[in-house]
Amino acid sequence: MKVLDGINSDLPVNDASIGLYHIDKQLVENSAHRHGCHEIVAITRGRGKVQIGSFSGDFGPGSVAFVRSETDHYWSSDIASGHISAIFLHVPKSVFSRALLALPESYGVRRLFAEGRIGSICRFPEIDRVGSRLRTIRGARGFLRLARFYALIDLLVSYEDWQVIDNQKLNAYKIRDSVHLRTACEYIAEHLSEDLNRDSLATQLGMNPSSFSRFFRRASGQKF
Repeated sequence: MKVLDGINSDLPVNDASIGLYHIDKQLVENSAHRHGCHEIVAITRGRGKVQIGSFSGDFGPGSVAFVRSETDHYWSSDIASGHISAIFLHVPKSVFSRALLALPESYGVRRLFAEGRIGSICRFPEIDRVGSRLRTIRGARGFLRLARFYALIDLLVSYEDWQVIDNQKLNAYKIRDSVHLRTACEYIAEHLSEDLNRDSLATQLGMNPSSFSRFFRRASGQKF
């Protein structure tokens, strides 16, 4: 969500890596934009349309969304249903570092924020609790601010019914590899009695031998 004119973070940028913003009864007409940081948005009032990457949908009171950094997105008010009230965080990428996500305690976080996912959205059933945890972050400093942020994340990942939004370009590669691997396996099964080699399989798939080797290892986890 774009930071509207006159809306400032609760703390100066030099004092906090996590920025907390609050908009109250505002008409939001964002054009598509992206941030260099992650974004978490909680809608407390108003309805409208949201676009995150290739995903488009509706939002309303109780909607909570995570938008990965460098992902095109926008929020747009439904004028007929009034203005929007929301609290949102701008969060540095380092708060979900690979080292942190590797910890066993981060299982729920990995499910929502895994590589290849550009966002997630839901209608959180206990939005008042989300609002309460967001308010504990407001004005907090130092490690206390980080601790309260992670307490918010712990609450969010406890909910099971998130709609995760995958990177469509990445999915396209996975689908293509899956089709090629199935074709390769079918060809191997049909020619088990023959002396199969890499070149013949590569030709069957329309690849050169080097490309086939890289594909087969990527798709199957094994060398051919």
